[in-house]
Amino acid sequence: MTTPTDPPAVTVERSFETPADVVWAALTRPEILAEWFRDGAEAEARPGGVFRDKAGDAGEFLEVEEPRRLVLSWKRVEGDPARLVFEIGDEGGRTTLRVQLSALPDEKERIRQAEFWHWAVDSLESFLKSGFGIPYEPWREMQAELHKRAAVKSAAEAEAERKAAGVVLAPLADAPMVTSKAKPVAPAPGSAAKKQPAPAKKKPAKAARKSPTNKKSVKPAFTRKSKSPGKRVRRSKR
Repeated sequence: MTTPTDPPAVTVERSFETPADVVWAALTRPEILAEWFRDGAEAEARPGGVFRDKAGDAGEFLEVEEPRRLVLSWKRVEGDPARLVFEIGDEGGRTTLRVQLSALPDEKERIRQAEFWHWAVDSLESFLKSGFGIPYEPWREMQAELHKRAAVKSAAEAEAERKAAGVVLAPLADAPMVTSKAKPVAPAPGSAAKKQPAPAKKKPAKAARKSPTNKKSVKPAFTRKSKSPGKRVRRSKR
């Protein structure tokens, strides 16, 4: 169990279809190490035995438990001493390998060692499958290209997710992020906010005039009979 005060560590894990004794031999026999690790590698897999290669990396075997566990003190030419552990196990019919490098002085060294041991395990896996390891420099160039592609893909995927969520990134670093459903953002202090014109008041609708047909027809109080034509009315003399 690690604590926040523990030095940074590197852990690389892999599983193979190769039997455990073959993986053990690849880690401990000099003639096989030269095929996937580095030319001129020397290894004496016994407590107190020495590990070294032509590049100047060197270590001492502290624990040897064939075919499961190797513990070495380890120092690269341009690095500081560290503790290197190889653990071989079985899981689901496959052979597992766990490489852990601990007691590193700082994060910078952890990154350097992580790169180195990821290459080493990749090269070992290639050797166990095909009989050929992977030279370090071509591997590093390939990894650099993969990182570039991964960075572009990640940026594109993130942009697609933002569009799908209806999020628009503000053009300024200190501007708020606005979504399609967000409420209007208040204006910055000191800036004059434009007032929206008040809606025009609607005039009350005029009452519709009643049509004449709505009024009741009134009959006249009396009707005058029309005089018959040609007849005169004689008035009586008083």
